[in-house]
Amino acid sequence: MDIAGLLPLFIAGLAVIGLAAALILTVRANYLTGRRFRRQLAERVNRLRLGRMLARRGIDVQEYLHRVPVVRLEQEARACEGCDQTATCDRTLARATSAAALDFCPNDRAFGVYAGDEGAQKIH
Repeated sequence: MDIAGLLPLFIAGLAVIGLAAALILTVRANYLTGRRFRRQLAERVNRLRLGRMLARRGIDVQEYLHRVPVVRLEQEARACEGCDQTATCDRTLARATSAAALDFCPNDRAFGVYAGDEGAQKIH
C-alpha cells in the first residue's frame, strides 16, 4: 500500500480522535455544570426552612438532592418560600418536636414519603 492509500485512513483516524476528544470535553463540562447546579440547589435548600425541616424528619439533604427529581425539588422550594406558616415553622423548628407536629408544612406529605413513614402515600 502506498502513502496515497494510507492518507484517507490517517484522516479518518484523526477524525475519530477529534470526536473522542470533543466527547470527553463535553462530558466533563456537563459533569461540572451538574455539580455546580447541585451545589446551588443545596445552598438554596439550606437557606430556606426546607433544610431544617428535612433534618427534623431525619432526611439527609444530600440524599434528598440526589434522589428527588429536580422538578419536585423546585416545587417544594417554592412551597417553602411561599408558605404562610413561617411563624409556626420557626417556633416548631426552635423546639424539639416529633415529626407528627410538622403537619402544618406544605411539604409534610412529601417528607413522609422521603422518610419512609408508614402510611405516607407515594407522590407522583
